[in-house]
Amino acid sequence: MEKKKPGKRLLQRLLPALTLVWIGFILTRSLQPATESKAESGWVLGLLQQVFPAITDHIVRKLAHVTEFAVLGLLLTGDFLLLGGRALPWPPVCGLLTAVLDELTQRFVPGRSGELRDVLIDGCGVLLGCLAAWAVRRLRGIQKRKKERSR
Repeated sequence: MEKKKPGKRLLQRLLPALTLVWIGFILTRSLQPATESKAESGWVLGLLQQVFPAITDHIVRKLAHVTEFAVLGLLLTGDFLLLGGRALPWPPVCGLLTAVLDELTQRFVPGRSGELRDVLIDGCGVLLGCLAAWAVRRLRGIQKRKKERSR
């Protein structure tokens, strides 16, 4: 039986914990009342408008959804790959379930509403993160095979 490398063991412990922290981050942001959430995205909007003057609050908020869930897709894919599996279809499914929970949570927060459209946007973010993780894994595999052939 092949012995695991110490770095891989650490990653197998750290990555799932980081994934849970990230899911907590997403869900706690959904618990913010609309006024707090709007104020937070307002300062980000101000920064981005210095570079992209035509960008709107709506676009910034939707990009935030995509970004948060793309990171989740990366983390979930990493978790499932570290478990030794191919990772399909579990990372997108888990990410989509998190998106549904995120939107359901918002239905109980003053000034917020859960939107199917946001679940779809979040799902796109998850898929982008998963695709990025799979692409990196594939490229690393190609590089590893080239290195082995050159020996």
